[in-house]
Amino acid sequence: VNGVETEKTESVLPGDACARGLLLALADAPAGTRFLVRVAPEYAYLDPHHGPRMVPLYDKLPGSSPERCRSRRFPRPPAGVDAESFLFFDVGVLARRVAAPVRRPRSLPETSKRNTATAFPVPFATKRVLREGDGFERPRPPFDVSARVEVRVASPATDDEKTDAAAVAVPETVVRYVSGDGTLPPELDAAVDTMRVGEEAVVYAPPRRRPETPPKNARLAMPRDALERAAKNGAEYRVRLLGITHVRDVFGDGVVVKRRLEEGVGDFPGDCPVRDCAVTARVAVAAASISDDDDEKKYENASSLDEHARAMLGEEGDKNKNASGSDPFAALASRRGLRFVHDTGAQTPLAFRLGAGAVPAAVETSVRLMLPGETALVTVRDALGAGARYAYERSAPDAPGADAARETLEALGGVASSSGKNVFPQKQVGLVFVVRLVGFERPVNWYRAGLGEMLAEADAGRLEGNALLNAGKTELARDKYEKTLRDLRGIRGLESDEEIRATNALVNSVTLNLAAASQRLGSHARAIALVDEILSHDPKHGKALWRRGVSLAATHEYAGARADFRAVAEGDA
Repeated sequence: VNGVETEKTESVLPGDACARGLLLALADAPAGTRFLVRVAPEYAYLDPHHGPRMVPLYDKLPGSSPERCRSRRFPRPPAGVDAESFLFFDVGVLARRVAAPVRRPRSLPETSKRNTATAFPVPFATKRVLREGDGFERPRPPFDVSARVEVRVASPATDDEKTDAAAVAVPETVVRYVSGDGTLPPELDAAVDTMRVGEEAVVYAPPRRRPETPPKNARLAMPRDALERAAKNGAEYRVRLLGITHVRDVFGDGVVVKRRLEEGVGDFPGDCPVRDCAVTARVAVAAASISDDDDEKKYENASSLDEHARAMLGEEGDKNKNASGSDPFAALASRRGLRFVHDTGAQTPLAFRLGAGAVPAAVETSVRLMLPGETALVTVRDALGAGARYAYERSAPDAPGADAARETLEALGGVASSSGKNVFPQKQVGLVFVVRLVGFERPVNWYRAGLGEMLAEADAGRLEGNALLNAGKTELARDKYEKTLRDLRGIRGLESDEEIRATNALVNSVTLNLAAASQRLGSHARAIALVDEILSHDPKHGKALWRRGVSLAATHEYAGARADFRAVAEGDA
């Protein structure tokens, strides 16, 4: 390089020796050619956009003049290279393949040791597709993923000459993991997240400044010498995506996790019971304790809810399916350490309405994300603590398996007092549900239905909210009223006065009921705001005045309350 001998005390990665001028020269160079490239300093180490390793002060850059570097930052060149000199590259293009760049995951910080630490802006990784996959879905955290992986790195050179041959560092291995859990190297993990089931590709991870830390999964661990060669020359992964299992953090707090066991029929989410409606489902529930047991016995020990789920889906799950006729309900019942407390049965599925608190919130919300015929495994962690609100704490007293589940949870996780009630939980306990959506009543399509159908469904929602309110389920009634009111306010294109009057009458009725529910929950400011919407159009509306007067009196606004009550009395007279 410019007649300067580069000292061999430091490894020079490909990115350190590259420059933007060389990149331009390589853009259309065919494989098998050899040529000489002359690069000016402005297209090499004096290019301010060259890379991330910048020199903060001009006096730290050997051979640089203050006039050129006082107010700019430049990449640091390799030892022995003058940044202001012309560079000459003797280039031989060995191979040229079409590949797509793989983006760095947002969860991986830029300063991570896993970064490619070269001055030249090389991609995080590249992927070359060998065989296209099927479908449209791709893995994403926290999906369960199954892939076949082979790892290759550059073969060690026998002489001073370098070789481009690749040696197998890890033979073809089937790996099961959770997307984004750190089991795979980050470049490979990010590349697999762009693949579809059945797709086969070659993923290239650029060189690193230091050997990577071996991944958690020992089956992908490379020998030390292979790690060092991968850090110097990069690693190549030949991977085929075998399968993905849908896994969702249902509420986003890590307490409730839904795993798909069997596929349903239809398209997600158009064929899911997202709206409140009548559904039919088979529901089974079991309880389990969570303790810190030996990791090596995690499939034999039924203490971890996540391991229960993965065992049913992975290697241990295959054994259970063979033993139970591929029935996940029978597989759950046969798991050691689980206390199977209730199953509605295949012949007598449970019929209930969504939004009425008939089943635990974990089950109801999971059902809304399911297709007809789909079977899912729903786990609730810490069912006596943080997960109680998603279990049976807020569901109906006659919810399926409620009494048996509560008794089992208390027996597993707590100490009974003299009164028989659980006092202090000694260890975390959780619930495991297996849910199969048999079918559901198709709700009205508010984008295509006529006004009569929409008003009829809205009135049914109002009546259902009234029943919940009378039963003391005030929060569920409030939610039902809010959904119904949101639908009614979305109606457009009313043509006749009769249609407008009918719609407004139902809107006012639902609004008043929502105000009543808010008052019972102590949200008097919300109740006043709701009835004010009605009074802004009809200042003499008696029921709205009464509701506002009650809330004003509850908030010690006695003058305003007296005025509203007087207006109601005068109107009745």
